[in-house]
Amino acid sequence: LEKIDGGNCNVCLVDYFLDEHNGIDLIEGLIRNGFREPIILLTGHGDYGIDILAMKEGAVDYLDKNNLEPVLLERSIRYAIRNSKILNALRQSEAKLRHLSAKILETQEMERKLVAQELHDSVGASLTALKYLLEMGLHGMRNPKSASQGPSLEKSLEIVDNTIEETRRISS
Repeated sequence: LEKIDGGNCNVCLVDYFLDEHNGIDLIEGLIRNGFREPIILLTGHGDYGIDILAMKEGAVDYLDKNNLEPVLLERSIRYAIRNSKILNALRQSEAKLRHLSAKILETQEMERKLVAQELHDSVGASLTALKYLLEMGLHGMRNPKSASQGPSLEKSLEIVDNTIEETRRISS
């Protein structure tokens, strides 16, 4: 474990049978502690269940030492290192993608807030003014004596036209 913590290895070969523990426990601990290099489990007793468990825990290969030849070990190490580099590149790409996705969501939320603020400030204010003018005009229609003092329909139409233009501007 001390050698591995130094970070000076490209692949880790782990024997299944260790003093007090087994290789699966070691693999599990390595992965849990952030070890990212490929791990190959070696055993003198081939067992399909151990093979599957080793892969599940993070080993990249499982080799039976009784049938192990130098060519097979070299190929296993070479493939493990190559696949590890590919996996690390994929992890980096995923991290970048998550970061960019978060930035996109943040930007979209900021845009929503800006649009909402503009709608509130311009269109909301125009609609409030229009409502006030129409209420004044309605009041004037009910009280003919004050009709000449009320706002004109032309002013109301002008506000409606301006509001339509402002809505188009915000939409674009």
